[in-house]
Amino acid sequence: MKSLIVRCIACMVISGALVCFAAGDAVSLALDFEKEAAGSLPEGWKAETAYPDVPNTPVATWKVVEDAKAPSGKHILSLTDINHSATRAYNLLWTNQVRAKDVTVKVAIRSDKGFEDQGGGPMWRVQDASNYYVCRYNPLESNCRLYYVKDGKRTKIGDAIGIVIPAGEWITLEVTHIGDNIVCTLNGKEILNVTDTTIANAGGVGLWTKGDAATSFDSFEVKGI
Repeated sequence: MKSLIVRCIACMVISGALVCFAAGDAVSLALDFEKEAAGSLPEGWKAETAYPDVPNTPVATWKVVEDAKAPSGKHILSLTDINHSATRAYNLLWTNQVRAKDVTVKVAIRSDKGFEDQGGGPMWRVQDASNYYVCRYNPLESNCRLYYVKDGKRTKIGDAIGIVIPAGEWITLEVTHIGDNIVCTLNGKEILNVTDTTIANAGGVGLWTKGDAATSFDSFEVKGI
């Protein structure tokens, strides 16, 4: 952390959090959603639904909600309503105001409901709604998978199986991506270590679910490396 402060050349407030940009792609962001009003979204974040087969698929509803069992404070960020029946659609909430290439992204996740899909995870190196990396946990499948999405097509590049954590429990997913190496941990335990070169540029960060997966998130952290 000390080295980040020394190298910092500009800071701004985004969604009530101090974001510091430094030489290279170094950036630091921490969001617990406590400063956002219930019913709102973090400033500078946008919701999108990506479904190449059906253009103009309705966008899911994301918002900050009050939750007495939140991991930090009393607010969480939730996908509360799917608003579509497209089982292959990707529900995205992301920002390009925070951009990084070599980065650690960490978030608490709770699967709330979903018949076809559950869970979700963080996005990073997001170029747009059709190009990014995502790591997601799905309690229905008892697995955690790493994907890249290129031109709207999702490709699996890592699969950790036999992970039994039921829906309704909070988990923590953390991803560190340096160069072409991607390491994913679940609740502090390394579960994936993958090499991939598909998306080499810095990009935005965000949150992701698929199909009818309604999911809550908290304690979203981004640390540039």
